[in-house]
Amino acid sequence: MVKTKTLRKPRRSIGKTPIRTLRSDAKVLPHDPDQNLLDKKFILAAVLDCMKDNDVKSAVEILETHLEVVNKYQASKKNSLSRSTLYHALKSKNPTFSTMCKIMNCLGLFDS
Repeated sequence: MVKTKTLRKPRRSIGKTPIRTLRSDAKVLPHDPDQNLLDKKFILAAVLDCMKDNDVKSAVEILETHLEVVNKYQASKKNSLSRSTLYHALKSKNPTFSTMCKIMNCLGLFDS
């Protein structure tokens, strides 16, 4: 049996990484990405832009991230879709248009 060769590169240690500091006059703004992901109008506009560009994978990815932020149980309770249906439809990465509309309705994106 042939022995596998390994690369003899030195490993980087996190202890040798220089510490970076900000300038004293640097302005840091707080950023919470969940705020945009909870905004239904923002999500609907992003999904519609993806559909306009014929980019189904991005639209599904946007709906997945929105689904991670909202309460899945309450969203599925509102409509006739179960949580497993939501997960399986988004996991397939190529849901039908009717399924996408049901998911968007379940998440309350058409309520505004």
